Amino acid sequence: MNFETQEMITLPVQDNFCFSFEQMNINSTFQGLWTRLAVLMRSSIYSSLLDLSNKEVVMNAVFQLPGEFKDSFQMFYGAEVSQRYANLFTNFLARSSEVVDGVKSDHHDMVDQATRGWYLAGNQIATFLGTINLFWDSRQWNLLLSQYINLKVQMILSIATEDYQKEMDLLNRIFDLTSIMGSYMARGVIARELQKAGS
Repeated sequence: MNFETQEMITLPVQDNFCFSFEQMNINSTFQGLWTRLAVLMRSSIYSSLLDLSNKEVVMNAVFQLPGEFKDSFQMFYGAEVSQRYANLFTNFLARSSEVVDGVKSDHHDMVDQATRGWYLAGNQIATFLGTINLFWDSRQWNLLLSQYINLKVQMILSIATEDYQKEMDLLNRIFDLTSIMGSYMARGVIARELQKAGS
């Protein structure tokens, strides 16, 4: 199923509902985090495949993202749940690096194994998110994360084979997808807060 046609969450609000400044900030925060993920992972792929001198700096920036997600989650879910998400997300990012390493060394078994591990890491995140917020469907998250992984694997291969037009097309699709992911995450948080306020 294509992510563009997948039905998304409906917020439990009236038709004439207007978002507050705080709710707009929630949306902006999560949209920004997922967009930064797309940008930083692209930079990390280039840095690793081409052995650029900025590789260490870029990778440090990539692995700061779980902590930024944790900080954004903490006010809604507390320290323990937020740390659990950060741990799962760190594992998710590490799997992508393993795919890049496998492609770089032309080790097909390593690429296959790392890709399977990446999908498993995505499934673990999806399952976890589905348990902490009833407005997040684990199947929806699994679909979105699987789409993201698929596009990123294609991007890695496109950069490795110097098919830069395809890579640019993939980047545009990834931006569209991460926008959806950021919106879905934000709307789930907002819906949960509205439910808590109304109970």
